[in-house]
Amino acid sequence: MKLFHYHHWLTELEEMETFYRELGFVVQLRLGRKKGGSWESIDPTLSWEEIKEQKILFRIIEMRRGVLNVTFGFGKETKFDHIGFLVGTSEKEKICQKASSFGWKIDDSRETRTFLQLPNDFRVELQEDPSYVGEDPLPKLTELAITLPEIEQVEQMRELFSVPELEIEVGEEILLERVLLDDRDDYYLVDPTGVFIVGKSAGEFRI
Repeated sequence: MKLFHYHHWLTELEEMETFYRELGFVVQLRLGRKKGGSWESIDPTLSWEEIKEQKILFRIIEMRRGVLNVTFGFGKETKFDHIGFLVGTSEKEKICQKASSFGWKIDDSRETRTFLQLPNDFRVELQEDPSYVGEDPLPKLTELAITLPEIEQVEQMRELFSVPELEIEVGEEILLERVLLDDRDDYYLVDPTGVFIVGKSAGEFRI
C-alpha cells in the first residue's frame, strides 16, 4: 500500500496549476468541456489565455511529480475531496471488506479505481494501476496530514490505512493540512487551497 494522491475542488484552477508547475509537477491530463459541449481531453500544453478565450470548464486537471499525483477540478468553493493509495488486488479486497463492515459506501464501477466513501462524504481512492505514479525518485512523501471531524472515523482510517506517511487527527472539518516531502530543495509554501507544502533537501523536518 502506497499513499500517492490527493484531490481538491476550487475556483482558482490557473493559480493551482501554476503553483504545482513551479514545484516541478507536469500536467498529465486536463478533462473539461466548452459551453454546451461534452467532456473531452484538453491539450495540456494549451495556455490559460487560450483556455479563457474558449471558456473551458474543467472537471479534472491531473499533475504528477515523483511519488505524488495531485488532481483538482472546478468547484464553487474550496473542498478537500479525497486521498488515494496504490494497492494490489487482494489488498483492495481486504480493505473493501473491512470498510463495508464500518458502513462505508463502496463504488467499484471504474476499471482500476475503487472509491470508499465515509459517512461524512470524505472519500478514499484505491488505485490498482501503478502508472499513475511518476518514475522520478524525488520527491518522496514524508507526511500527509489530514483532519476529520469524527473520532470514530479517524480511528477507522487509522485501522485501515496504517502507513507512516499518513497523519490523521480529529479537527473541526475535513482538511488536508500539510504535505511534507524529501526533495532536492528546501521550501515552505502554501498552495491555493491553504495546504502547507514543505520540502526538505536534507535532515529533519521542523514545522
